[in-house]
Amino acid sequence: MSVDFGWRRFNFFDKNVVQDPEKPGEKFLGLKDVCVDCWCSGGDAVYLGESRGGVFRLCRELDEYYWKAYQTALTALHAAEKYIFSIGEDEEGTNSILKIWQGDHLEKAAPLLHREIRLSSIHPSGHCSVAACSVTVHSSLSSIAVGFVDGTVLHYQGDIIKDKALFSRWYRFREASPSDGPVTGLALAKLPAERLVAFVVTTKAVHSYVIENKVVTNTLKHDSPGAPKDCWTFDERTGSIVIASRDMVFFYEADQCTETDGYRGRCLQLGRSHEKLQLIAVGEHLVLLTKQQALIPSSDETKFMSMVTVYNVKGQYIGFSCSLPSLCRYFIGKDLNLLDHRIMILFAVDQSLMILGKDGTLSELTEKNLCAKLDILFKKNLYDVAVILAKSSKDGNEHLKSIHAKYGDYLYGKGDFDNAINEYKETIGMLEPSYVIKRYLDGSRLRQLCVYLESLHETTHYNLHHTTILLNCYAQLEERKKMMKFLESLSTDGKTNMANLFDRFAMHSTSLNIIGGD
Repeated sequence: MSVDFGWRRFNFFDKNVVQDPEKPGEKFLGLKDVCVDCWCSGGDAVYLGESRGGVFRLCRELDEYYWKAYQTALTALHAAEKYIFSIGEDEEGTNSILKIWQGDHLEKAAPLLHREIRLSSIHPSGHCSVAACSVTVHSSLSSIAVGFVDGTVLHYQGDIIKDKALFSRWYRFREASPSDGPVTGLALAKLPAERLVAFVVTTKAVHSYVIENKVVTNTLKHDSPGAPKDCWTFDERTGSIVIASRDMVFFYEADQCTETDGYRGRCLQLGRSHEKLQLIAVGEHLVLLTKQQALIPSSDETKFMSMVTVYNVKGQYIGFSCSLPSLCRYFIGKDLNLLDHRIMILFAVDQSLMILGKDGTLSELTEKNLCAKLDILFKKNLYDVAVILAKSSKDGNEHLKSIHAKYGDYLYGKGDFDNAINEYKETIGMLEPSYVIKRYLDGSRLRQLCVYLESLHETTHYNLHHTTILLNCYAQLEERKKMMKFLESLSTDGKTNMANLFDRFAMHSTSLNIIGGD
């Protein structure tokens, strides 16, 4: 059974068909018949690449333009700052070209072509028979890596935009490894002390390389069995890479890859036993597109369906899932590996998740606001999830104390007084202390009341009445050590002043007997 079967499921997103801003009431079909082979997000826009060399740019307002980046084929896209990096071919035969486009500078309805490098000139083989298939660039624009179908990876360190040496002075940090399959993913993370971690994903393996001064100082082969080019995602800010295989989703951290005795990372059984078609990250969510058996197959064409599932790994819940009636890929030719055209794809535009359907329909998953999500959780009495959700939300702090109050009331009603008091502690400053005190004045609950009152005295929200109640609780529970420690925190002048405090707080004789040791 997949671990995500045990995760709680919610409907935290709304799926809506995107409307054409220029034709009210009609669907937006600006991407109809576009066969997306690669994509990348850059700023407030997304770039969708076709295998035949065309690139569509789509922004949040649905403004779009198209340009022919390559005459023959487009293999990979990557965005860094205002630049778009692409790999493709302008002529028949393998002759891969790296092009650097300036995304914010248009000339003749296309981005300005800033630089162009024939990769055959830098590949160790010295000829064009080995195609490049992957590219990544660090956001500092000081590090770029290119992967090839034979497993070779080349790296350049320096000013990518200005250095003339970009045309020649690359170095190889991964040799050709045909048995591992072609490079399907690359990611670069910078560490302190001028160190760089490069993740290399192939169809059969995942490796990390620690590089210092162009020298590989540590290499690790990770547990992941590799992934297709769409089944991994990387967060440069945290140095975290996530890789999806059929049975597992693997998580690795760049700063842990320096360990010479090996680093296993962690894994979760998300979408287990289902073929993964795509993995992307949107905000704090991971989104998986999987191939599954259709619930009600009516023909060979509808034997399978696709499922979109939005995971919140930190909260361990599923925020949304929906089935899509047709497969996300179709194949042409007797050899199913010859052509692989995607007719449905997930992508993100300005942190919004989009689904491009088979018929060209564009749908958007819109996350509900925090109040709407909390209402869903409150109806299910899932206050623990509500706390996690509020803590991870920008405006969640203002809701936390009220969530803890509701959670405390729920636990109190269930007779779980210990955990309830822990929740009530979190409400100090919002919930009136008398509300909690009245609930715990029963003799069997005085210990929990002490816990609350002790926490209250660690803040500025207590008064003399609360102090009196706490001291009386200590007296009835015969907690001499706790009473002494508490009184010493109020006065350090010895027993006489403590006795004066008893008089001041109208303590009964039992308290005086306890302090006197009787």
